[in-house]
Amino acid sequence: MVGITLPDTITLEAEKSYQWVFMVNCEMDNPIFTRGNIQKVNLDTALTQQIARSEPLQQARLYAENGIWFDALTTLAVLRMDQPEDQTIAAAWRSLLRSVDLADIIGKPFMRP
Repeated sequence: MVGITLPDTITLEAEKSYQWVFMVNCEMDNPIFTRGNIQKVNLDTALTQQIARSEPLQQARLYAENGIWFDALTTLAVLRMDQPEDQTIAAAWRSLLRSVDLADIIGKPFMRP
């Protein structure tokens, strides 16, 4: 798993869908790539305040419960890298990945952007 951070010069518009493509092998005769979509959402004030008052593990849960997948994933990934032995974080990581049918990558390594 690889994290990618957008440059500060790029601003996503709220409620607009963006498609991304990540190419691993750029050979013309054998390209290997993946693609997906991302959409920036406006959080309501109550959720924004609840997230701001919460610890990171709770923030990840709130993001996931509200369908904010990339923020939930990113928050948990950072926690996993910073505290790899924490079993509560590991369980939350497994649960999140299973919830979106990604159980096959639970034990795979990932890199900080």
